[in-house]
Amino acid sequence: MKYNHQFAYCKIPYINKDGEKILVWNSRDGFVPETFKMQGIEYRRVNLFVAPKPEYEPVIGDYLFRDLTKTEIEIYSEQMENEREKFNNRAQFRMWKKATLKKLQNTPIVVQMQKSKIANEGS
Repeated sequence: MKYNHQFAYCKIPYINKDGEKILVWNSRDGFVPETFKMQGIEYRRVNLFVAPKPEYEPVIGDYLFRDLTKTEIEIYSEQMENEREKFNNRAQFRMWKKATLKKLQNTPIVVQMQKSKIANEGS
């Protein structure tokens, strides 16, 4: 199957400056960043060929890319209002906010699979 993005449905290797390597599952046919920060540590993509595995199902402990939800973007939008006074005029602020929100909508975040609280209630 042909995808729109090079790393669609791939486990992508990343490395930090201390040499720690992690794999991040790209759970969608979407853009993946060259670098990202997680818990204040920057990770850089290792440019190796990785084959898509659309059938892969992440397990607890796996890292994965996901898009921000509409609710998360709305929260960021509200928080951005606190930045208004840093701009010379309202038009500059609106342009910055619009561009920033567009970037957020197109940039995935990294999360780590965790046990569901609902699943644990029956245990």
